[in-house]
Amino acid sequence: MATRAEVIKIEHPTRGDDTRAWGPPFAPYSQDAADENAKKGPGEAAYFLSVNRNKKSIGLSFQKPEGVKILHELAKSSDILVENYVPGSLKKYELDYETIHRINPSLIYASVTGYGQFGPYSSRAGYDVMVEAEFGLMHITGERDGPPVKVGVAVTDLTTGLYTCNAILASLLQRAKSGQGQHLDVALSDVQTATLANIASSVLISGKPDGGRWGTAHPSIVPYRGFKTADGDIMIGGGNDRLFGIICDKLNKPEWKTDKRFVSNNVRVENRVLLEAMIEAETKKQTTQQWLDVLQDSGLPYAPINDVKTTLELEHSQARGMVTEVEHETCGTVKLVSPPVKYSNPDMLEIRTAPPTLGQHTDEVLASILGKSKEEIHALKSDGVVIIFQSQTAATNNGNRLLSLPVDLLLEILEFAGPLMMYNVILTCKTLGRFVCSQPTLLYPNLRETTSLSQFESRWDFVRGCFPDQLLPLYVTSFYSRVPLIRRVHYPRASNIHVRTGCYRCDLTNGSPFFAEHEIGSKPWLEHLRQELARLNTPSAAGLLGRQLKQMKTDKDIPGISCGLVDSNVFEWEVMLMISDDCKYYGGGFFRARLSFPPEYPLLPPKMKFETPMWHPNIYYPSGEVCISILHPPEEDKYGYESAAERWSPVQTPETILLSVISMLSSPNDESPANVDAAKEWRDDPKTFRRKCRKIVRESLGED
Repeated sequence: MATRAEVIKIEHPTRGDDTRAWGPPFAPYSQDAADENAKKGPGEAAYFLSVNRNKKSIGLSFQKPEGVKILHELAKSSDILVENYVPGSLKKYELDYETIHRINPSLIYASVTGYGQFGPYSSRAGYDVMVEAEFGLMHITGERDGPPVKVGVAVTDLTTGLYTCNAILASLLQRAKSGQGQHLDVALSDVQTATLANIASSVLISGKPDGGRWGTAHPSIVPYRGFKTADGDIMIGGGNDRLFGIICDKLNKPEWKTDKRFVSNNVRVENRVLLEAMIEAETKKQTTQQWLDVLQDSGLPYAPINDVKTTLELEHSQARGMVTEVEHETCGTVKLVSPPVKYSNPDMLEIRTAPPTLGQHTDEVLASILGKSKEEIHALKSDGVVIIFQSQTAATNNGNRLLSLPVDLLLEILEFAGPLMMYNVILTCKTLGRFVCSQPTLLYPNLRETTSLSQFESRWDFVRGCFPDQLLPLYVTSFYSRVPLIRRVHYPRASNIHVRTGCYRCDLTNGSPFFAEHEIGSKPWLEHLRQELARLNTPSAAGLLGRQLKQMKTDKDIPGISCGLVDSNVFEWEVMLMISDDCKYYGGGFFRARLSFPPEYPLLPPKMKFETPMWHPNIYYPSGEVCISILHPPEEDKYGYESAAERWSPVQTPETILLSVISMLSSPNDESPANVDAAKEWRDDPKTFRRKCRKIVRESLGED
């Protein structure tokens, strides 16, 4: 089963989704976009950006018969359709469930509306706040003696989306058994009623009205609310007598623990007003931070009441990677809130693509999914059926457009080429977290030669156990053995996959394995590395470094950083892993901060002598399209990198990558470029090309 969905968002061809206009604030359009038709206006609405990552947008009018036909074709090849029109309004366009079900009986059709497909309110349009008001939530939200208020975010919309997602997943499981799709009727009003949870249950059991509004307080627990401090507010939860005792001790009021008015929760509830006033009189004497220091490690649930900006800047939020940056097609670098679930499987990635511009993927969807020709797409555009967004930033440093290739095919091509490449890779330091989630794919044509690898793997469990799940530290791939490395880097700024390869020159004086001796892996060493990664693997550190790099106007070397200006808004840069103060070895890739290790905590044993490695640039294009560097294998021995420097220059577009791969597959030792006919053959008939590639690889490995 696939671990991710391809989501195609159908939008009005001229105005798009309504939330595109829900601002301010707006993320401004880039001023240095390469396209002369750069977009004008306030920018992309923050509201739209918050809920549309990992989606493809096509601008399509289904008021035209050709548009309806396209939607029918998409429905025929899709698993799920989600719509939020007033019940019955799609029937005139032949997009209702009955019609779509006839086209694709296995499709799951989810209708999300304010009040459902039936019932006396079903024909009404509904927004989140209307449902909050009418279905109980607003009545129980607000201060005790104040008016009803809405929740600060569209919580009913959000929970309805989650319920819909759960229902879709359940329907997919059911379809796996029955082969049939179904119609999901999801109403905001039903979801809001269900999420009243224990409040609704209390009303049903008691037969009495709800208890009204309680502000930050709890109707059945005291003390359990927010209290004023000298400069703000702090939330304290005394959910039982033991926790209440901690509150008394920390407030320097131990006598309250034996006061008959407060000895148990039921009497504290009866004396709520008195006790809460007494507590607040004490909390006002110190600042929020002072109380946080007092309550730390006390075992008492407590929290400051923070605004949203403070929340996003919290050390914990940064450590958990809850803010990420994506490269938007027209707005440049944009910050977004990250998905909250952390997967142990690195293939189940988070934000893969930025929220789309209107119609950004129309051409791609029509061509790759529906098989439309260029002439057909042009006719649809001319007739106003679709809108096709023209990329502003998808340019290479020499002005050529990048050719976007399917990810699976790129990886397949690279896998073919893998056994014919020779990399002497010593160390790959990978960080699973805020910016990079890497999954090495190692091919072992000569596994017996990699004795150091097996020695390292025997220590891998120990090393892995010393780090948090999201930080996997060090990985040795080979020591002078013919082990190619294909590293699949899922980079949040890229819509596809960056493939990173590198070659290092070194001299192992005694052939010792990586963790052979010295302080490598010791507690001080591990603690230092852990602190460095935690400090630098944060949005603030990355943002600072990124701003510094973008301010550069000329090529410049920074200790630990390789940076070069490609054009006005594209940089090639790598943040290297710095080893000791003499900087004789650099390693790693796609780090956004500098890792510096003092001499007393060396990253590698001193007996390993390292010389400056041969690096090649892996240029990142803000368009988010694919950029892959492939290195030609040198014919010289392991010490001949300097004389082979010309052959280690990268190829910088998928088309030239393809030529390079074909060249290596057909004649690994031939430096001449492959002919254009081979590339044309791949474009015209990729299946035949892949079969030829497999045959060449098998022959090169001596297989039948």
